Formats: sequence, C-alpha cells, structure tokens
Amino acid sequence: MPTPTLWGGRKQPSYRIVDTFTPTADPAELRFFPHDLQQGNRRGGEKPRGSVQNAKPRTGATTSRNMRLAVTIIGPGAGIHSNQEAWGALDQNPKLYLQVYGQSRGAYDRYPPSWPGGSPAPNLESLAEELTSSGVVENSQCLVLGSRGGQIVLPHLWSRFGDAMPPAIVINGGCALETPRPIVWPKDVVTLLVMGGQDYFRKPETSVEQYMKEARERVPKSNGFTAQLVVPEMGHIPEPKVLEAVLSHRVFVALKSWSFSPSQFIATFQTILLELRNHGINASLFYTAAPGRWMNLQLPQRPAPAPAPAWPAVPQRQSMQPQRVAPSPPALLHREFSEALLQKSRTQEFSSRGHGYVPPARSYAPPPAPTGYRGSLHMPTRSMISVR
Repeated sequence: MPTPTLWGGRKQPSYRIVDTFTPTADPAELRFFPHDLQQGNRRGGEKPRGSVQNAKPRTGATTSRNMRLAVTIIGPGAGIHSNQEAWGALDQNPKLYLQVYGQSRGAYDRYPPSWPGGSPAPNLESLAEELTSSGVVENSQCLVLGSRGGQIVLPHLWSRFGDAMPPAIVINGGCALETPRPIVWPKDVVTLLVMGGQDYFRKPETSVEQYMKEARERVPKSNGFTAQLVVPEMGHIPEPKVLEAVLSHRVFVALKSWSFSPSQFIATFQTILLELRNHGINASLFYTAAPGRWMNLQLPQRPAPAPAPAWPAVPQRQSMQPQRVAPSPPALLHREFSEALLQKSRTQEFSSRGHGYVPPARSYAPPPAPTGYRGSLHMPTRSMISVR
C-alpha cells in the first residue's frame, strides 16, 4: 500500500522537515519527513539524520553559487496542513531554500508550565532551546512562525540571540498578544505581524480596531522595525491568497533590506496591498517609520469607473404624409403714432399756413388683415383736410 503524501501525488517537497524528537512509525506522521527517512532506514535508538542534534550548518543555501535565501519554518502552529497549496507554491520557488523544524501534534507541541494548562518538557520551550543550541538560527536568513510558535518559540529565541535574530514573519501575531510573562523584544529586530480580525485569539468583547491597536502598543517604543499586516476578515488560518502574498521572495528581501532601504520595503507592500485588493481582500499595513512612531501605509484611491459610452440616437423614420402647418398670426407692419405726436405735427402744419384754428387729430386704426393672407402690408393713411 503506497504511503500517503501531503501533496496529493505531486512532486514531493524538496525542503527538509526535521523532528527534534523520536518520530512515530505511523505513515501519516512520516509524511512530513524526507523520502529517505520514509524508507525505515533508522536503527534502534539512532536519531534520524534530519534531527536538530545531528544537523550541520547548511551554508550551501547562501553561497554565491546559488544565492538562495535560507528560510526556516517552525512547524507547530505554522498551518502546513491547512494551507498545503500555498506552502507547495513556496517550495517550488527556486530562489528560496526551505527547512521546516518540528511538526504539529508532536510530543513537544504543547505549552510550557508557565502558561495555563501547560506541561513539562518536551514542550515548545524545549523545542526553542534545541533550536538555540543547534545552529539553526545562525544559518537562517528569515524565520516563519505561526500561532503558538509566535507565542512561545520566538520570544525564547529573542531572549537568547537579541538583535542578532534574523527577520521573522509571525502569523497571528502571537508575540504581540497578552502573555503570562513579559516578552523581551529586541530593539533592532525586524518583525512582520500578520493578524486577522476574526482570529479566535481576539476576545469577543474586543473590537477589531482595539485588538490591533493593543497589539501595536505591546511593541516597545525602542523598536523601529515592526510592521503589522491587518486583514479584518481573516480568521486564525490565513486565506491562501494572503499566505501566498506574504510568504514570497520579495517580502523576505524587503524585510532584510528594511534597515537600509525603507523605500523598497514600502514599495513592496504597496504592491502586495494592491494585489490583495484586486482579489477582493481588504488589508492595511501599519509600520514603524521610527522607534515608537507608527504609520499607516496609504494606497492610492481606486479611480472611479468610467461612464458607459452613450449609444448614438437611432434616427426616427419620417412619414411620407405632408404635415399641416398652423397659420401664423398676421404681421401688422403699419406705423403707430400716438395722439400727442400726431397733434403736434398737425399744429406745425396749420401754423405754417397762417391758420389759427387747428382741428383735432383723428386716430386711424388700420382694418384687420384677412385671415388667409400672410405678410400683407397695411400703412396708415392721413386724410387731407382743406380749409377754404
């Protein structure tokens, strides 16, 4: 019977998945291990060749011959089972060299005694301690953690390495949540918090805005290289599009170059926010422009949709029947004289003739024009009165 694989019959992932404790012989658990470990080549009491205790510094991932970025993924809480397609696409990137340390549901995948309901070693703190002593962190250029990995493993590594820690992408933002013990946050470490507004880490009585604001307030004001990607509709498990956008080579490069090239960091995340918006995912980014000063990365407003082109009016078909035209009122073109002007003119006329009597002027109204005629000209006529 063939061994079940995580990738559904596709090419097996090329990255190493390393377990720090003796793995079980269940094939469902061995699917996270390399192909040579699935053949049962281990002898009694022998540690697997991929164990952290036997791991040697893998400097080949950062040599000038291949120039690949060495990315270390802490398995517990990273969600490899939940987002297989996104992790598979990340594994196919030739610019990255991936190693996954630890598995979910392993013997060490439990909280330490300092947490409510915690357990003694093996636990997540003992896993972080083994990572500290194995040289894994020194040979990594970026860390990816999620959920309880960001709550337990990352703060423990910070307390051991301080500012020498590589950049870290923390899914669910566990290191910025409320913890039983205070977290020693290094001053110059680079951290990207990927947080969802529907995460069950958020208490029901806390709004999404307050939840994100409290997470930013837990970042010490002395740190100037922390960013928070806020996806209000995202739950505890990121959507595949969000995970593919965040876990990409360009993001790893932007985080590594943030300290000396902030413009590249801003340009990279502007592109990511635009891509998420095109996929219908509402997201925003807060980042520290200086120690203790948070900024919100503003995207250009989406242009208003252009109005639909107006279709040309369809010419109406004209009928062949003649149209009747209503007759217009006749235009009276006669000159109108007032009685005062007419009387004045008659006074001057009779005075010039030597007559003392001036008969009164008679106003003359022109006869109305016939209805059927148009444009007829009617001029007033002046009656000639002769006085003998």
